[in-house]
Amino acid sequence: MVSFIKNNLNSDFDFAVWTGDNTSHDIWHQNLKRNLENTAMITDAFKKNFPDKIFFPQMGNHESFPVNVYDYTGTRE
Repeated sequence: MVSFIKNNLNSDFDFAVWTGDNTSHDIWHQNLKRNLENTAMITDAFKKNFPDKIFFPQMGNHESFPVNVYDYTGTRE
């Protein structure tokens, strides 16, 4: 993904919104360690390929473990 952006799209941008869902969606193979490793790997790729760019990360519903446990409505404690 990062190499595609670097090689095919104009890199003349000031910032990017990174929309998350970094992990694979085979939730039966997910665990906390793997989810953290995926996010760290993509973070490193962005830093390496776009060192002068600003990325605003937004966590997707698959970053947490287990998946889909974010309370978007604010009604759960």
